[in-house]
Amino acid sequence: LLGEGRGFEIAQGRLGPGRIHHCMRAIGQAEMALELMCKRSVQREAFGKPIAQLGANFDIIASARIEIESTRLLCLKAAWMMDQGDARAAAPWISTIKVAAPNMALRVLDEAAQMHGAMGLSQDTPLAANWALARTLRLADGPDAVHRRQVARAELRKYIQRRV
Repeated sequence: LLGEGRGFEIAQGRLGPGRIHHCMRAIGQAEMALELMCKRSVQREAFGKPIAQLGANFDIIASARIEIESTRLLCLKAAWMMDQGDARAAAPWISTIKVAAPNMALRVLDEAAQMHGAMGLSQDTPLAANWALARTLRLADGPDAVHRRQVARAELRKYIQRRV
């Protein structure tokens, strides 16, 4: 251990990896939701067509893939920054992914539930339960507002010399 009186420092050092882990799980939940959404959209028909071909469903599916991959890259960047050994430099990236991943997962899970109709809110799929987990993640390890503040402070430091 680091020594007497340094427990808070140790705890803080474990938060970054824990936050990244939570974000990776949120990305996995979104990936699963997209898979369920795609399967549903090609199997379920309405008005004589697969629902993938109705409304804006192509756009919804494409947007989900784009958001998942963008968030995955942000998560990799945050993990890479942490691996470089400079906790101060990594902190804004960890805060960035901590905001981005649960919000992305919520959007994808919501669209997947919509594509399933009432079944998307039932226990017949994992969508509703995973939505609740993703929503909780927006509060766990610090609410979004706290993490956005950290990201903004790091950004503003580039433009001013004094502490923000």
